[in-house]
Amino acid sequence: MTLFKQNLRLISFALTTSLALLTNHTAHAGGPLEVCQSGVPYLWPNGGQNVPFNPDQGALGILDSTAAVQAVTDSFQAWEDVTTASISYSNQGQLPVDVDVTNFTPYLQAAGPDGVSAIVFDDTGEIFDLLFGAGSGILGFASPEFLDEPSCTILEGFSFLNGPAISSIDGLLNLMVHEFGHYSNLAHTEVNGQVYGDSDTTGAGTDDTTFGPPPSPLDPGFDVIETMYPFLFSDIDQVSRTPHADDIAALSRMYPEASFANTGTISGTILLGDSKLTGINVIARNLSDPFADAVSAISSDFTRDYSQGDAITGTYTLTGLTPGEDYAVYVNGLLSGNDRFSTPGATLPGPEEYYNGANESGNGLTDLPGDFTPITAVAGSPITGVDILFNLPVPGQPLNTGDDGNVAIPLPFEFCVAGEPYSVAYINGNGFVTFGSADDAFGNFIETEASFLSGPPRIAAFWDDLSPNIAGTVSYDASAHTFSVTWDGVPEYGITDGTSSNTFSIEIRDNSFLCTDSFPYHGYWASILRSEVKITHGDMTATDGLVGVSSGIAATSQFETESDLSAVNGYGLFGKVQLLTEAAQYELFSDPDVFDLANGKTKFIGVGLGYTDRYERNHRSHQRNNSLETASKIALPFDSIDTFRDFTALAPTGEDVDFYLIDSPLAAGSTLVSEIVTGQIDSVMGLYHCKNIKVENKRYGKHHSRYHRHKPRCDAEQAELIASNDDSNGLLSKIQVEIPEDGYYAIAISYFGDTDFDGEDPGQGAALDGGRYVLDAFVIEGSILTLGDEDATEIDLGFDFTFQGQSYDTVFVNSNGFLTFGSGAPNDFSPSATTLELGAPRIAPLWADLNPSEAGLVVSSLNNGSSKTVSFLAVPRFSLFGGAGPNTFAVTLSADNSIAFAYDAITSPSGLTGVAEGNSATATPVDLSAAAPLSATDSPYELFSTPTNLFDLENSALQFTP
Repeated sequence: MTLFKQNLRLISFALTTSLALLTNHTAHAGGPLEVCQSGVPYLWPNGGQNVPFNPDQGALGILDSTAAVQAVTDSFQAWEDVTTASISYSNQGQLPVDVDVTNFTPYLQAAGPDGVSAIVFDDTGEIFDLLFGAGSGILGFASPEFLDEPSCTILEGFSFLNGPAISSIDGLLNLMVHEFGHYSNLAHTEVNGQVYGDSDTTGAGTDDTTFGPPPSPLDPGFDVIETMYPFLFSDIDQVSRTPHADDIAALSRMYPEASFANTGTISGTILLGDSKLTGINVIARNLSDPFADAVSAISSDFTRDYSQGDAITGTYTLTGLTPGEDYAVYVNGLLSGNDRFSTPGATLPGPEEYYNGANESGNGLTDLPGDFTPITAVAGSPITGVDILFNLPVPGQPLNTGDDGNVAIPLPFEFCVAGEPYSVAYINGNGFVTFGSADDAFGNFIETEASFLSGPPRIAAFWDDLSPNIAGTVSYDASAHTFSVTWDGVPEYGITDGTSSNTFSIEIRDNSFLCTDSFPYHGYWASILRSEVKITHGDMTATDGLVGVSSGIAATSQFETESDLSAVNGYGLFGKVQLLTEAAQYELFSDPDVFDLANGKTKFIGVGLGYTDRYERNHRSHQRNNSLETASKIALPFDSIDTFRDFTALAPTGEDVDFYLIDSPLAAGSTLVSEIVTGQIDSVMGLYHCKNIKVENKRYGKHHSRYHRHKPRCDAEQAELIASNDDSNGLLSKIQVEIPEDGYYAIAISYFGDTDFDGEDPGQGAALDGGRYVLDAFVIEGSILTLGDEDATEIDLGFDFTFQGQSYDTVFVNSNGFLTFGSGAPNDFSPSATTLELGAPRIAPLWADLNPSEAGLVVSSLNNGSSKTVSFLAVPRFSLFGGAGPNTFAVTLSADNSIAFAYDAITSPSGLTGVAEGNSATATPVDLSAAAPLSATDSPYELFSTPTNLFDLENSALQFTP
């Protein structure tokens, strides 16, 4: 049995005046939360009979314990009352404790199935405040907790309810019914909620009178708000807790009673050209009762594959339709936001449009978006093939990108980027094309290196804030082997007087063979000899922008730096810019680097070639590094930034685990730091102590007898997992471990959910379960000091150190870049000569307002009886918004009472450096970069301040004699 702990992945929303927000860890629309196999969801066993739940002992906001338990029972009953579903629920007894902020963790992160399916009452709201922050607006969350993969069944579930967030019994009941839908494995849905939340009267956006005005949700006779809509409307919660037709259909599809077979079903595929689209909301409305009798589904909601080869990708199924009634079926934008749904929400590639029967096509001239053909539901007889094809713009005609918008165009061939095929190009008015998904994020008009490297694969002809909606045109053209996009006379945003005009284009060539050949380097020379991407610039008035090609987050290290494209173009490899060894090549133009590619061409090669994870195969055994026994050996320090030599990835998605054996023993007391610093995967990292090392003697060379090679192997049966981490760095992982004993150690990397590192647990689907990651690992001969902002900690020196006539065997390390004796000074974040003289005895290599709690490390060296070094490694200054530059420096105290400062990269322009007796003794201001020798007894210091005296000791060293 493979057990999977469903981690808490909570979507954070802001509370508004008119509606509150309900959430679960992730959500689909009109389908299951958790899919086991393509087309098969996880289900509670036995048709959902007697689904267990265990309510809390305490109160819940306005409800005492008895009333809260009754409300839970009544809310589960709302789902049990669905006559076409077989599901039922059973109270298995209250939890053994009254759960609150002091003891909730075992119910949120249980180590394994424990026979408890907790319904936790957060009576005070403190649990939600701790998890999400005070005033977050999160009302509750729920989901299946433990899943059995072989049988695709749910073993246990859980739910947390925020009592103080709702002040009415109706609101609490609505919250519970919604969350217990998630508990049953129902996802979010969106069929009528957006009509009231976003004022789209039809939900189709094409014909305001198609369905007439919606009924008032305040009328109890009209149950029009679906229970699984991700928002709670506070002013109408008295009617929305009863499952709507859409909720009933979704539940009955997964837990059907025999009578459900007598309802109608409509299914089909959502297409753009020949490409099947994921994340498109599809709604069917009964023409005679369009709001009460309406159901929805999202394309691909019953799969996690989303690839074109998966049979479920792009498909939708609408169930529970009333036999004999006529329905209009149409695609609808997810108005509440794509981040509400774990089926990746897609930007509609064209206008919202209806299924139009025999006229349904991709031709917008004959298939008008607002025209529809009614479909009559038939009892027990599914209607299939109701495919909706988005209308395609005509080649050469202006595309309606609007300001900062995208238009999706199917390619006449598969275009390969870093070994992955793409069949759709997303053309953005701001001068770029993306593949795989549109860049529809707010701020896509700002050209940044970070977005270029960490977003989808992108070709930027001239990425800038452009306005084709004001002037100029964007158009495309296509042939059997080429596809081109042209921005003609497009001005920069904000310049409307006709003085701004920019003309440029992208041409891509068919390189699909690079994605299909079984031999990875077949076609290598063909890719070198033929340009795959050509960017042409005509007359340009803009001087700032970004030009280049990026393989996207699945392939870049995100450490790629810009090149001078004008220098490379015409003089590089065959006069072309190469992506053979780099996952991105680009130039960011800004003052004083003014755009210099006008009226020229830049060609790119190697765009389609995939990169090889050399660590997936050991040098001679040709075994993957997916077990401790076959772990690839690495030497510390190690990083996999280099795309060509050290590309590391989890592949195939959801099936790979990587192990790295550190090739030399680590010493007890040293600290290993291992971190995934970039990547798209939601990673899990582990550290194994290889308590038993197998040494294999390999003979190789002529006749396999002349040379011997010792190959250490980790004995998996004896290895112990001593540390693991899921998300200490966003979705990424980081381990800082003090080594408990001398020996060999191995690092394990997998995807979220695979906490036992066997690569067999279900993950979250692409792209979170696979793709490139950059691993950084190094060992510190010392201990990491955990320091917050404005913090101090006392450490043992291991010897007696005399400073200013006093002997000390301990010292306080202060987070703001200095040491003090006798006591810490954590709140001294503003350096001054007065504080230096009046405070405790102080040694300050860089006294500034530093914040090691944000980034970087503070390290204390191991005690050796002769010296102690404290190192600040890449520690930034405090900043309200983060992102301040790193500062690296160290101070060493020696048993001969001398003091040494050493500086590496320093970004802080100001601070104080020096030593002082303190306790009101006078200190001496000096120019430290010019003064030599330096005596600690003189209390020398220098105060660096802007703009008159900037810090000037970077990459230098200072020595103070006693």
